[in-house]
Amino acid sequence: MSLTITRFNKMGMNYHLTDMGDGTTKISTGVHCIIAPANIDRVSQSWYSWQMNGAYVQTAFSYLDAGQREFIMTGINDVQWNRIFGTKEEV
Repeated sequence: MSLTITRFNKMGMNYHLTDMGDGTTKISTGVHCIIAPANIDRVSQSWYSWQMNGAYVQTAFSYLDAGQREFIMTGINDVQWNRIFGTKEEV
C-alpha cells in the first residue's frame, strides 16, 4: 500500500503526494501529475519550507526542473504551457 498525503499551494489548489515506492513521488492535482525525483519525505519537507517558511520555490524544490516547479505553483504542466504560450520553435 502506498502512502498519500495532501498539500495545498499558495492559491489553495489541492495536491496529492504519493510515495511510488522507488524513491520517487507522484504529485497530482487529480487530473494532471508529475513524478518528482525524490522520496515523499523530501517533497513534503520542501513543500513545508516553501509554504510555511517562505522559501523560494526554486530553492525549496531545487531537485525539480522549472516546468515541474511551475506545476506545483499553478497546476499548469508543460503540455498546457505550450498550448497557451507556444514552444520556443514557434516564437
